[in-house]
Amino acid sequence: MNYSALSAAWICWALVGLSPIMGKYAAGLISPAVLVFLGTLLGVLYFTPWVTKNYKWGELFSRQTLGKFLFIGTFGTALPFTVLLIALHYTTPGNAAILQQSELIYSLIFAAIFLREFPSKGQLGGSALIVLGVLIILLKEQYTPRWMGDLLIVGSTWMLQAGSTQPFTFRPTATSWIVLGYTGFLKYGLAMVVWYKAIRALDLSKVTAIYLSYPVLSLLLSALLGLDKITPHQLLGLAITCAGAYWVSLTVQKEGH
Repeated sequence: MNYSALSAAWICWALVGLSPIMGKYAAGLISPAVLVFLGTLLGVLYFTPWVTKNYKWGELFSRQTLGKFLFIGTFGTALPFTVLLIALHYTTPGNAAILQQSELIYSLIFAAIFLREFPSKGQLGGSALIVLGVLIILLKEQYTPRWMGDLLIVGSTWMLQAGSTQPFTFRPTATSWIVLGYTGFLKYGLAMVVWYKAIRALDLSKVTAIYLSYPVLSLLLSALLGLDKITPHQLLGLAITCAGAYWVSLTVQKEGH
């Protein structure tokens, strides 16, 4: 096993685990759309030296790739992170991190619809555990102030209604600059580099198993910083969703042999 690639996987784990924490600190200081926009600009600055050195600007704006990059940037980064930031106005970083595990469910659905790749029994079993863990969180928080944020995480169609209530603001405090720096240089910059370094050298299932355990870090940090008070239903939901994610990862690994 390539040690540097394994280190890259854990660095990615740590950076992504910080995302709900930073998003919570951004609430009230930076509007979600503003943070995503400014963070994207910083991300571009992060990669500019490499893109320039390797003469890649032409590839970014060519007809063959521009549409693909716009789609990935919009639906793979901008919209999901905007939803998360809006949701963190209502819910806690711990809940957000756990509920984001529902991403695997959408992945299986889209793979079946667009790629004609149908899930195995193992994948369905793991996905069922993820759904169960998510439902534990949602049902416990039902009709509480956190519920709106939890629903935003698992259903992005709520984004437009919630987003209309958020003014475009940026309060230049130390916290704002730290969150913006994290978003642009670490989340949109370094995290992308270490993720692709890891998956190019290691089995995707192994990297995914590490990556999908990041809610553990998010929940612990959130509790230590006083943003979350860990509850039994959070621990149960976390354990079940992580088990489901790990099951899916193992299934993918076995099917790859």
